[in-house]
Amino acid sequence: PAIELIKKFKKTSFCIYDPLVKSTKIKLSNAKLENKIQKIFLNSNVIILMNNDSLYQKFIKFFNKHHIVIDPFGVLANYKKKFKKYYFMGGSFG
Repeated sequence: PAIELIKKFKKTSFCIYDPLVKSTKIKLSNAKLENKIQKIFLNSNVIILMNNDSLYQKFIKFFNKHHIVIDPFGVLANYKKKFKKYYFMGGSFG
């Protein structure tokens, strides 16, 4: 699903973190694969979680009030007050 989303927004730059994907598999001109998730949080205003891995909860300390988080699976629902805006399947907060 992430690749399809990136393809639809050709004029938008994306930074991607996925420990299961090798950088040689990403062949999109508007996407860069980061090897450290911390870089994603430091360099992004909008964070889109495209899977329901609880891994993101381990990195909650890197999120902050300026982030807009799109989390269809509600992985970070318990932390929704930490973000500028929080969107999840069926609603939003902030």
